Amino acid sequence: MRTDLVLLKHIQDCIELLESYIMDTRQPMEDPRTRDAVLREIQVIAQSAMQLSDSLKSRHPEIGWTQLRAFRNILVHDYMNIRLDLVESAIQDDLQLLKQAVLAEISLTEDK
Repeated sequence: MRTDLVLLKHIQDCIELLESYIMDTRQPMEDPRTRDAVLREIQVIAQSAMQLSDSLKSRHPEIGWTQLRAFRNILVHDYMNIRLDLVESAIQDDLQLLKQAVLAEISLTEDK
């Protein structure tokens, strides 16, 4: 079983990759390669987040953990109906919150 710290660092790496993908272009979701890379990173982030402990997730009620899981399920199982406007909105509105929570937890764990 992976520890929260391993998962958090993996999520951090994925967020950094995702940010690099969207910084390289003005309209990242219009480029098929960038879009595929972004969607894949979101899927991996969500999958890793699902495996975090309940105690960690309870410390961050500002994160929509249930919505993140549902979003992952759409990416994996209902990919023909992905709404790119919602993906862009999630990146703009929610990614920084998740990043802040991840960094806070990494810092807290490494300080122990």
